[in-house]
Amino acid sequence: MPELELVNVSKSFGGLAAVSDVSITFGGSRITGLVGPNGAGKTTLFNLITGMYPPTGGRVLFHGEDITGLAPHHVARRGIGRTFQQVRVFGELTVEQNAMLGLPEVSDSLSVGLLRTGRGRDELLERARKNLEFVKLDHRASELASDLSYAEQKLLMFACLLGLGASTLLLDEPAAGLDPTSHGPVLDTIRQLGGRGHTIVLVEHNLDVIRSCCDEAVFLAEGRVVRTGTPQELISDPELGALYFGMVEGVNA
Repeated sequence: MPELELVNVSKSFGGLAAVSDVSITFGGSRITGLVGPNGAGKTTLFNLITGMYPPTGGRVLFHGEDITGLAPHHVARRGIGRTFQQVRVFGELTVEQNAMLGLPEVSDSLSVGLLRTGRGRDELLERARKNLEFVKLDHRASELASDLSYAEQKLLMFACLLGLGASTLLLDEPAAGLDPTSHGPVLDTIRQLGGRGHTIVLVEHNLDVIRSCCDEAVFLAEGRVVRTGTPQELISDPELGALYFGMVEGVNA
């Protein structure tokens, strides 16, 4: 059984069909890249999966359970975590406190979770610190999140996802805003997450990231699945290349 499955999913905004009859399966601890020109429906799919938009038609299944249209916090509690194109961290809190926010006990009761004392708080801190250690930010735990570099703030978002306990991770342009020298730690962490058994789906315009990180890729255009295959198969396809770069550089960008 696939971990995450989209079955004939569609979404229209008025007369505009943003996603049309999309069926995709994700699972098997694989990293899947969603590629295609701007306006292809990639981020809209993330919004449909996570409950930010209700679909016009079709179903979203997670471990065989229909989660179509559930509120975002219910989707997250079932084990689907998501990052956004822009980093979302609390700059006035420490790195450690941000990592604690990913823990369900804290996010469900913020004022209690951060101020608890004794054994309960120690357990939460230990879990948060393990997640920071995984993303190699444990040495920055006591610093303000605003003092981290942009790449480090992206890693902190990964630590928060780990705290959530999500088995499926949706990463929206994880390399956006990073210069080539900053890619390494972020991409290494994504690969390590895949190696830990997470199912990962990422949207990314940087085709070098898709090539280096993903086991498979899905090419979308005008809200439809055009082709699936390995990253190299899709990137080297001249017809898809013409479609991708033509729409990026032309009036449909």
